[in-house]
Amino acid sequence: LLMGLATAVATLYSGKDGEESLSEEVVRSRASSGHPMLNAVPSDAALVFTGRSLSRGVRLAADSCYVFGKVLSGDSESFREFLAMVDSFSSANGLGSLKNSSFCISLHFSGKAVPLLSCRIGKSADDIPAEADSIKVLGGRKSVYVAFKQVQRSGESSFEGTCVMLASPSESLVHSAERHIDSQSSILDTKDFAAVSSRIDGDYRLFFDHNYSLRMAASLLSDAFRSSARFLNNYSSWTGIAAEKLEEGRASLSGASFSSGSASDYVNVLTSIQGGQSDAFSFFPDCSAWVSTLTLRSYSDYSKAYRTYLDASGGLKDHKYFSAVKRRTYGSNPESWADSIGIREVAVGGIPVGDSLSRTVALRVSNPSSKLVFSGDVDMRKYAGEILPSKYASYPGLLLGSLFVPSDTLALITGGWVVFGNEEALSLFRRGKEYRSVTDFITECGVSDIFRKDGAVFTSYCAMTGDRAV
Repeated sequence: LLMGLATAVATLYSGKDGEESLSEEVVRSRASSGHPMLNAVPSDAALVFTGRSLSRGVRLAADSCYVFGKVLSGDSESFREFLAMVDSFSSANGLGSLKNSSFCISLHFSGKAVPLLSCRIGKSADDIPAEADSIKVLGGRKSVYVAFKQVQRSGESSFEGTCVMLASPSESLVHSAERHIDSQSSILDTKDFAAVSSRIDGDYRLFFDHNYSLRMAASLLSDAFRSSARFLNNYSSWTGIAAEKLEEGRASLSGASFSSGSASDYVNVLTSIQGGQSDAFSFFPDCSAWVSTLTLRSYSDYSKAYRTYLDASGGLKDHKYFSAVKRRTYGSNPESWADSIGIREVAVGGIPVGDSLSRTVALRVSNPSSKLVFSGDVDMRKYAGEILPSKYASYPGLLLGSLFVPSDTLALITGGWVVFGNEEALSLFRRGKEYRSVTDFITECGVSDIFRKDGAVFTSYCAMTGDRAV
């Protein structure tokens, strides 16, 4: 059941880590000493994957069943085939001294997502291992340019005075990496990257720049999954993930998002509030391709923090305008509506409908009154379990963020939840004897411990199985 399944869960917890402010030089030095090969990654990298063992890393990156294998070759199938050839060579002949060499694979955008492999191969260009020469030959067979670069020594860092192998389907990217090395500049000069890299430990780590979310989504995700990319674009500065367990068909990931403190990063809304209990994954049907949930111990605290974010990101004026339009059109102030219905949790998920994913928004509320969901003076006994149009379907997106905009304006009240979305998607939330939830699905997969019920402010889940492939 676990074959071909990769479940990625990112959870943000409120609170401070208490770490004292450090100078940029100290932070950069920590990140560099933790993984010296980062010094070979050009500063315009959108995504960086680091590892301690080249042989293991190449196997992960060449395996299309892993999330890593889907992502790390970017738009270059020839690069993935090159990595697969290196993996086969490693299995048949071994990589000698390169087997446990540290490496980085980074993605850079020049129209398309272009990968770059950087690996330490020794101390001197005059003593290059035969295995490195063999890799260069394999690169030539797949139009992957491979070069060896001697790093000049000007200090005492573990990166200086070494010889580095650079490989990419783009010769110009390899030359760019060489110029960066000569000028002693790298991705570590990006202070937010250096900060998150210095805080994430692990033998295999993945980092991505949220500013590239839209471009990465266009290159790496199917149409059905691209709709959330805009939310990620404004979420934070960098996110770092450590792969704690790498087993056949499964990767266990944990990490953190980093923001320099800018109020225009959405992550700062989440760090300023307290989370509560989440029931969303026991509510959403097991066919959900992805689910994100936000728990609210206090809606008013969230609203205040969200308005600060909108003000910093230039969206507060529009927010006020559309709130006024809703009030005039429907006779209901959105903020008053939220207070009346009592929002405790808001979740959004992609529900398969035909060949697409229907965005469905669910509110766990303390007052699931039909008068606050449907129009007119209605009888709750009559409308419970019915799917009907709602004039309030746009309120969650307005009040809580663009991530929570449903694909349609129909609504359903069931089990203390108010659900907005497409009729076919909503019908899946009617709980009968055969109802199965996301929680049921992951329990069968043997990973039921990936969700925290208490304390998490924001949790995201994405299932990438055969019928829910990214």
